[in-house]
Amino acid sequence: MDAYWLLCRDLLLVKSDAPRALLGEGVGDLTGEAEHWSVDEILATVNLCREAREALLRNVNPRLTLEIVLSRLALRAA
Repeated sequence: MDAYWLLCRDLLLVKSDAPRALLGEGVGDLTGEAEHWSVDEILATVNLCREAREALLRNVNPRLTLEIVLSRLALRAA
């Protein structure tokens, strides 16, 4: 979950034209990826990650949680 959360943070930084120093070496890859996402889609993914983290804190099965998150992300990509 943390990896997706951080990806969304970086995508939001790219979309907001943040200084490139904040993004590090992978800025070229992020710029291309950010073109495929709207701000609303990024925020929805952040919310999905937040809900998954909360579920994990309530002892929900980690594998099931990850499968649900990945299936929802796959639906977005389709």
